[in-house]
Amino acid sequence: MFVIGIVGRPNVGKSSLFNRIVGSKYSITDDTPGVTRDRIIKKTSYLLREFFLIDTGGITLDSSAPFKDEIAFQAQIAIDESDCIIFVVDGTTGITDDDEFIVKILNKTKKKVIIAVNKIDDISQIGYIYDFYKFGFSVYGVSSIHGNNVAELLDEALENYHITSINDEERIKFSLIGKPNVGKSSLTNALLNESRVIVSPISGTTTDAIEISLKVKDKLYTIVDTAGIKKKSRLEDGFDTYSYLRTVLQIEQSDVCLLVLDATNITLDDTHVGGLISSNYKACVVIINKWDLVVKDNKTHDSFIKELKKKFIYLDYCEFITVSALNSQRVPAIFELIDQAYASYTTTIKTSILNSLLLEATMSNPPNKFNNGVVKFSYISQSGIKPPSFNLYINEEKYFHFSYRRYLDNFFRSKIVLTGSPIKFEPRRKDNEN
Repeated sequence: MFVIGIVGRPNVGKSSLFNRIVGSKYSITDDTPGVTRDRIIKKTSYLLREFFLIDTGGITLDSSAPFKDEIAFQAQIAIDESDCIIFVVDGTTGITDDDEFIVKILNKTKKKVIIAVNKIDDISQIGYIYDFYKFGFSVYGVSSIHGNNVAELLDEALENYHITSINDEERIKFSLIGKPNVGKSSLTNALLNESRVIVSPISGTTTDAIEISLKVKDKLYTIVDTAGIKKKSRLEDGFDTYSYLRTVLQIEQSDVCLLVLDATNITLDDTHVGGLISSNYKACVVIINKWDLVVKDNKTHDSFIKELKKKFIYLDYCEFITVSALNSQRVPAIFELIDQAYASYTTTIKTSILNSLLLEATMSNPPNKFNNGVVKFSYISQSGIKPPSFNLYINEEKYFHFSYRRYLDNFFRSKIVLTGSPIKFEPRRKDNEN
């Protein structure tokens, strides 16, 4: 998917522009330089074109600035991963040494660069933009606060946007996700050995991952082997910043994620990776690799899986399978689980069945009072797939406790086979159904 990165020195309005484009206050804005220390990634759209937008911290030469090196490092990653870069400057202050420094970085990239001269709030300030033409990039005077010229900025940023053509034959795209040294590449090779025909190798672009199209038992797949998410002690989130961004992008673009674990070394990093899959509402199969290295008896497998499911409670909708990529133990079964997860991920359910289940669920276990009221359900309808999503028309969302949402999730799963896929309930006020 197309990626746009926003870079610039501190306090020029990068986060305000980010929020203006995504349509909500998603990125923190503050007059204090350095507030945005980490990259913020958001999927958004403009004129029916979907893309990722990345906000970054401010790049500065000031050696006393907090987290200066970390911010510059993450901004460089955003530049590397973007198809187009919006360089935000402050029109009211003119060109600064920091701006000159950033231009030197941008001149080294072959990516499209556009300068957004921010804080041009009215026509009398348009003269502020002219000095920035000397850098040799397209220049737009914008106001992130009022939205002036932002549409024109996006028109050029998305000029090279390409809509991926859809093959007439359905193809399931799945990614192997996990920390380093869990055996993703070995598992990829083992899976390819199950392929009758390798259609074509495709070199990845934005993610730098390797994509290979293959056919197994007359079904088409695209397999993606990604870089591992690495531990990096200087980062608060515990992830290597470069791998983190690439993995998030790949998760978002996959139909099914294979969370690959090392049976001999399951750590907190693994649960973080699983959390990325869950928070993106992706179909998933949990692969416990290197099972051949585990000392076991006839009780080991069941007790191991039971304990593992406690650690990955948010992936309780997934199948867990132990394999050995080294000797291809149970590897062929992975394709069956991928098919099952994808079928669940694309399930559609008749409205009449949904409402019958909703009635049965509420009669079996009526909701309790919450926030001085009791939630009342009018009806339910499916709003989409990938994952199956359902509009729940209710009287007041504030009465809808998260535990009852969880109950409905479990109840519907007990009646409908949705193994491998999350489901999403989206409350709607009855009077806002249109």
